[in-house]
Amino acid sequence: MAGTVIRFSKYDQASRSVSVGSLFGAGGDNGINASNETIYALLGSNANTPTAFLAAISNGGFGSNGTLANTGLAVGSSAVQLNSGTDYAEYAGPRSGEAAFADYRLLVNANANWTNLGDGSFAARVPNTENFTVAAVPVPGAVWLFGSALAGFLGVSRRKA
Repeated sequence: MAGTVIRFSKYDQASRSVSVGSLFGAGGDNGINASNETIYALLGSNANTPTAFLAAISNGGFGSNGTLANTGLAVGSSAVQLNSGTDYAEYAGPRSGEAAFADYRLLVNANANWTNLGDGSFAARVPNTENFTVAAVPVPGAVWLFGSALAGFLGVSRRKA
């Protein structure tokens, strides 16, 4: 669902999990190293037969350990390139105030909006899993109705004077 925050837990253990969807691993390595690792969000029945790539995140750049070639993704608009050496990352940018969920795309994909930790200081950290929200937009019909009622009220006021 749009605006939902996805949390990866125990990613470096056999009991790893994700709050939405499923995790697929490549090879026998279940963990993420401090650099040159990539996670893809995709649609499909498994990692070898994706039907669409939704997003990607990499710690150290997209290259031999995770490329964007043939995914349709691009750094800054649909892929996040974190600092090399990142062991823990969390989006720390705005999660409310935008008019549409699509307006968060550039914010989420900017490395500057992420907390990047590589010194082991994240062990006791509780990640922020607050979902994204959009600002309420007035319904045009309601605005027109309010405007009509206001005009009628002002017209009544003038007749009395």
